[in-house]
Amino acid sequence: MVRIAFARPKVGLDTPEMFAIGIMSGTSCDGVDAVLLEMESPSARAATVVAHQFEPYPADVRRRLLAPKMLSLPEAFSFHRRLPRLYAACVQTLLSKVEMVQAPDISVVGCHGQTVLHRPPSCRNESSDPKDESFTIQLGCGATLASLLGIPVVADFRAADIALGGEGAPIAPVAHWQLTPPECAGRVVVNVGGIANITIVRERLEDVFASDVGVGMMWSDAIAQRYFERPFDRDGAIAAEGRVVPEALAAALEHPFFARVLPSSTGRSEFGESALEPWLRRFVHEQRTDPRDALRTSLAFAAEGIVRSLEERSRLRDILVSGGGAKNPVLLEEIRARVALPVHAVDDGPFAPSHHEPVAMALIALRTLAGLASGIPNATGASRAAVLGALHRPAF
Repeated sequence: MVRIAFARPKVGLDTPEMFAIGIMSGTSCDGVDAVLLEMESPSARAATVVAHQFEPYPADVRRRLLAPKMLSLPEAFSFHRRLPRLYAACVQTLLSKVEMVQAPDISVVGCHGQTVLHRPPSCRNESSDPKDESFTIQLGCGATLASLLGIPVVADFRAADIALGGEGAPIAPVAHWQLTPPECAGRVVVNVGGIANITIVRERLEDVFASDVGVGMMWSDAIAQRYFERPFDRDGAIAAEGRVVPEALAAALEHPFFARVLPSSTGRSEFGESALEPWLRRFVHEQRTDPRDALRTSLAFAAEGIVRSLEERSRLRDILVSGGGAKNPVLLEEIRARVALPVHAVDDGPFAPSHHEPVAMALIALRTLAGLASGIPNATGASRAAVLGALHRPAF
């Protein structure tokens, strides 16, 4: 058991500077990213990433979380308690890097948790049972993490938006808006994790548009693991040797997600094995498509989803790509080939690929502590903006 014996943390919002920790474990299930974030206030339009730490999941954890529908109820709740111990260990390593900041200086931890099931309103269709409720489930008990760290924890970020009829996703757009300079209104922030989502930043928060737009690196990672025995295609080296197969790309784009009106949300339940397996069977196994070509086509598929979401949207300035996909130059090439906008990525700061999602969790947790709404109805379809997450205070 990991326990970090720290003194009572500062929870006030009137200090000259504020520190928060953000923790993110995404649909790739590769591990945990944590950042230590410094801000002047929860509503400040700038933030500094003081430190970052990544800890990979143990192999058994990753294997089980990649097949969440196979988890029994007792297994799922066991992970609900086990994951905070992994998160706490990551935070312990993170803070060991920073001499001047200790846990008593940290106002809050924002912990997203591990999404295992996501069934928002947009997943419903005419055949859906009217008694079935929309829901989203992230494992990672906030109360356990608060007890381990001795720091208040905000968790369960998506539930409030779902309760208001929203998709519960994406939730990072408030950070995209808050940390984009006002003079850069019109920027499209693209987050390419396992799933890809976009945020179109406008001058006013209420005018921001955001949505999931389809698969991100989920298919690419799976193909790299299956055919090349690599966890992912580092730097797009394998995909660079392949070509886009038009027939395979067209077949992928027949996925029913692309018939929906945006904003919408999606996840592994729609784009995981149930979608990828028939595609691979048809093109790699039956039609003998080179796996390198399948890998390249999977990146073109991700790029198509991103660019199609921008059609008929006006006053766009540029595209800033973040998330793991920003590290893949072949994906950036595929996006550039489809859009007449500057496309770029950054290596440091809040929008660096490994930073931007945990930064959003830290920022949203600070906003929640201050009673500020972080849900954006234009992004999720909720009836109104919600204060996101549940606050868990450690017992002393």
